[in-house]
Amino acid sequence: MAWDLKDDELLKRIAERTAPPSDLRAILSDDLWANAFSMWATDLGYQRGDYAASNLHRVWADLEYNTPGETIYKQYVDPSSGSGIQWPTSVLDRFERVANGMDGDYSGALAETRAATTEMLERYVSPFRDDIQAVQSEHVSEPTTKAVNLTQPDMATVDRINQAELKDLPEYKGGQNLTASQVKFYANTGAVLIGDKHAASYYEYMDTVGHSFGTITMIKRGGAFGPGRVEVAINGAVEPGGVYPGDRVLYGQEVIRDAVTEAFGRVSNKEVKHRN
Repeated sequence: MAWDLKDDELLKRIAERTAPPSDLRAILSDDLWANAFSMWATDLGYQRGDYAASNLHRVWADLEYNTPGETIYKQYVDPSSGSGIQWPTSVLDRFERVANGMDGDYSGALAETRAATTEMLERYVSPFRDDIQAVQSEHVSEPTTKAVNLTQPDMATVDRINQAELKDLPEYKGGQNLTASQVKFYANTGAVLIGDKHAASYYEYMDTVGHSFGTITMIKRGGAFGPGRVEVAINGAVEPGGVYPGDRVLYGQEVIRDAVTEAFGRVSNKEVKHRN
């Protein structure tokens, strides 16, 4: 069943845009797409009986606003909260550790909750994009290419944010939560954005011109006895216009690897290892 969007102003704004990004954080950091996702997730519950997306989106927003761990537990994680979210045991276990005094604060529980929320929300990205593209097709009389005033990323600004994203990334230690030691990147031959704190217009630029994306893992932070090491993995691509072609890279891997290595070298002296 197609999304029956009733908001005429939102319909108009959606019809004027290219397809939404394929990355969850890029969607939720864009005012238009975040608003559209919120309405879509709510309607998903009313129209199709799936309330998980709406509830998870509320969790995401509260985590972004640094809502206290005790509140997150009471409103969403506690089985008596009525949220209906099927949390993995890893989340429940971390909150139980706090309750039992085994953890001194909620930082570990919140990190686990954030990782689980992101993973569960990402399952909705593809159906959301499908419904948006159906809405765009229905409300545009003929295929058009929207004139986009692209904001070319400023390299000095990009480097400063890239450096900040890497500065506090914890070293991965076996048996710990791997995602806590990872950060996403978005790369093409013109720019490499590390993390999700760059200007929204920069991510729109990347989607418009096309890019590959992946993860950087902090394997060893380094110190007095060595510079440390990170591992880079390319996971997929977005074609020009924001089209997600599946699990393949947009450019040759060597081109992207070189771009990431060069960008990394401007902000860190750590050794860069690329995973095949």
